Amino acid sequence: MIKESTLLIFCRNVKWLREYYCLSKEKMAKIMGISVACLHQIEAGQLPASVLVDSVFELASYFHLKSCDLLLPLQDRSPFFT
Repeated sequence: MIKESTLLIFCRNVKWLREYYCLSKEKMAKIMGISVACLHQIEAGQLPASVLVDSVFELASYFHLKSCDLLLPLQDRSPFFT
């Protein structure tokens, strides 16, 4: 089971990546293979039951990250993204 703090870090990272790369919610949802409604819940700090681990892999792949990177605060490593 994922600790709540790790879940919240993941949720913040999803929003941070979307905003950092100036992506719309529609584009980010498409990247992750989820609905905009699910993305809205993730960005609010909740992980819908319908979200599969495939979404994490899709997100990591798109941004050339390891999936485990999404469980660590990315905003602290922003020079990595320049």
